[in-house]
Amino acid sequence: MNPCEKLRQALRAEKAPYIITIAFAGLGWTVIHTVERLEKIPVLEYDVDGPSKGTSGKLIYTVTNLSQETFRGLFFYIRPTRDGHPMLSSPEELYEPPAMANPSYNMAATMDKDTAAFQIYELQPRWSVQLQAAAKSGEADLVYYVSEDAPRVGGPFQLFESGFTTWLIRYEFYILIGIICAWLFALVAFAMLL
Repeated sequence: MNPCEKLRQALRAEKAPYIITIAFAGLGWTVIHTVERLEKIPVLEYDVDGPSKGTSGKLIYTVTNLSQETFRGLFFYIRPTRDGHPMLSSPEELYEPPAMANPSYNMAATMDKDTAAFQIYELQPRWSVQLQAAAKSGEADLVYYVSEDAPRVGGPFQLFESGFTTWLIRYEFYILIGIICAWLFALVAFAMLL
């Protein structure tokens, strides 16, 4: 008996739909549980775009609030790494719609020695802000500080670079819909094999 025939016999068993359902339920539970654990402490995601090492251009950090909390009184700094010392200049912050700067609390980005400083008054859920600075060679890091005296909602948070972790948080709903569709497809395929 060849392997394809063995697979068909296994799928024709009475318990196959239950096994398929349990497998997809386990996958869905794993996704939900993982995202819940990641979101226990709110998450801010950042993505970096800029010149490669040794070249000049605009260094852009896009910071997005992936949590359901609003943050106020955030300070971000773009500073040179230890091994590369870029010369930073012309810092600016750009809010991506629907986000917008608070007109009554509009603090311009500044330079402090070799570090670009940005003060973000408010970052609501799913809002993004671009932190930009012109850079001449070298690499830089993004660091943050939460002001103790600024009025804010939300406590500590995690700052993650864009990757699999933030992808799971951002697209949890769509992943679960995909799992449900795959489960339905598997059940229909099973029914057609009978």
